[in-house]
Amino acid sequence: MKLLEGQKGLIMGVANQRSIAAFIAKKCYQEGARLAFNHLEDPKGKMLDRLKTVADPLEPFYIAPCDVTDEKQVDSFFTGLSQKTQTLDFLVHSIAFAPTEEFKGTYTNKLYP
Repeated sequence: MKLLEGQKGLIMGVANQRSIAAFIAKKCYQEGARLAFNHLEDPKGKMLDRLKTVADPLEPFYIAPCDVTDEKQVDSFFTGLSQKTQTLDFLVHSIAFAPTEEFKGTYTNKLYP
């Protein structure tokens, strides 16, 4: 029996296929977990496309938008999730935020300008 066989988990914060959350999701799936995911909404749908690249091969039971800074979206997300399952066995919180300008240049330049 696999370590997470029969378990259901929510993975929040998959940014792309190189993110820590993507790696965790893949390992959880390999160990038998059924997974749900959130994504940020954006006008061009890029965040959903990035998530689907990671999530679709993992056969998710739920994917929906959820910006955790918006209480209405959080409520809506969990209302929808509760219609798919009454329980979760684990949650992976991998949500982070940094201003875009922080990603320019090298990290050491930010520490030692």
